[in-house]
Amino acid sequence: MVRDPLFAVNLSNRIWKEFFGLALADPVDGLDPWRLDPANPPPAPWTLQATHPELLRDLAILMAGSDYNLREFIRWIVASSAYQLSSRYEGDWKYDYLTLFARHYPRRLEGEEVHDAIVKASGVPAAYTMTRLDPVPWAMQLPEPAEPRSNGAVATFINTFFRGNRDTFPRSQNGSILQQLSLMNDTFVLNRIRLASSPTLQAAAKLEDNSAVIDEAFLLFLSRMPSEIERARALAPLAAAKTPAERNAAIEDLAWVCVNKVDFLFSY
Repeated sequence: MVRDPLFAVNLSNRIWKEFFGLALADPVDGLDPWRLDPANPPPAPWTLQATHPELLRDLAILMAGSDYNLREFIRWIVASSAYQLSSRYEGDWKYDYLTLFARHYPRRLEGEEVHDAIVKASGVPAAYTMTRLDPVPWAMQLPEPAEPRSNGAVATFINTFFRGNRDTFPRSQNGSILQQLSLMNDTFVLNRIRLASSPTLQAAAKLEDNSAVIDEAFLLFLSRMPSEIERARALAPLAAAKTPAERNAAIEDLAWVCVNKVDFLFSY
């Protein structure tokens, strides 16, 4: 299979799209072998299919030259200057810049990634058993989107983020009201942002400075510092707490707010 000259091109193009949100040649399921070689462009009015045909060619060469080592290929991509660009673009953005990869494009997290982000931030581990397979702690390790069959409630939570079924329903990056309701009310989330169960929130609660608690919560759940407006609003309930129990409840509320902020669902 790997001897097919399109195999390395196809795989490189798909992996690029996973990391950048936009493939070098779209659609990824419709590569035209007569429109991919920059050294042999098709006759007019046809054009090369890839926006950066030389780059796609070189990526395919790297892929094949590494004996299809995915870890090594991913290392090349994430070490590139293109991948490390900020999603913030200083200047007037134009639609023509889209295929130039002039900035990093925010990407909505997949259902498994949302699951793992909550597990990681809260520090409350998960473990899912599967037939004839070792238990796994992360949803990204699940072998197929029907899992975890051992925990239907968690499977339902992940499915609200449109992870598809590989056969008749493709994955989707769309949002929905059900997703937001799940983040607000699902026991998978609520049980993990309780101070009694979350070691990361327990560590944050030990900080005497309320501003430091807010910084820690934002770093845990959003990987960024709070804005001044966010800090001011979060300080009010923490400062109003009269007892340790009230302060702990305010910290849990802060964690809940962080999970339900829009940027929690995106990779920037």
